[in-house]
Amino acid sequence: MSKKGDFFKAINGKRLRVMNREYKVRVADIIREGNLYGLTSHVKERIDISRSQSLHSARDTLLHEVMHAIWHTECMEYGIRGEDAEEYLVTAMSSGIMAVTENNPWLVEVLWNREI
Repeated sequence: MSKKGDFFKAINGKRLRVMNREYKVRVADIIREGNLYGLTSHVKERIDISRSQSLHSARDTLLHEVMHAIWHTECMEYGIRGEDAEEYLVTAMSSGIMAVTENNPWLVEVLWNREI
């Protein structure tokens, strides 16, 4: 199996806890018959990731959708609203975090390794 295939297999069906909510991650061939790479449904508590993208793009998309879940869970609670603001912030931050963590693997290790 390819790295891309391994990635999709690893995330499909996973449960993602975001504060007090739990989202199910699902890999899909087509998302809402559009040109979308990912979609977060807060009503269904589901994150869909399209398999029709590169591995790098899929990782970025997963993080992007996780940030939508965080935005909904945290920011909406504090009254921060606006789709344009949300999309701009989530896009900038997900791409930035992906770039920083790819270029600094040690950062991921020290931030998320429970043994350190």
